[in-house]
Amino acid sequence: MKDLSPDQIFLLNRASRDEKYLAYSLMIYMQHKDVNWSDLAKELNCGEKHLLKLALCRRIDIQSSNFKDMVQILVTYTDTDAFNLSNMLKKAEFSAFLLAERVALIPSKGGTFLAAAREKNNASSKDKI
Repeated sequence: MKDLSPDQIFLLNRASRDEKYLAYSLMIYMQHKDVNWSDLAKELNCGEKHLLKLALCRRIDIQSSNFKDMVQILVTYTDTDAFNLSNMLKKAEFSAFLLAERVALIPSKGGTFLAAAREKNNASSKDKI
């Protein structure tokens, strides 16, 4: 990221770890697509400074009734591509949802998921008797 100072890059990376900022959604998207900030700027047809402005905006809810209006405000403020930004945010939220599901399915040390499945199977077989 040639156009940004080290402090701006630090700010961008720090914001990407905070769920309140759009940088968080953008980071999820980048991890899913295996791209970096420069590639993301190209995909959004914007410069790195505009990407920084976008990343520091408040994260928006893709299920909100005014999602389209919020995207349009972001596009106007950051001079990015509306279609690409909208799709990117939706893909990021979907990827975050899938990641959360995957993490939720990881069994704990006590094997509680396996035990719960066994109990369910045992209860089902007792009902059949």
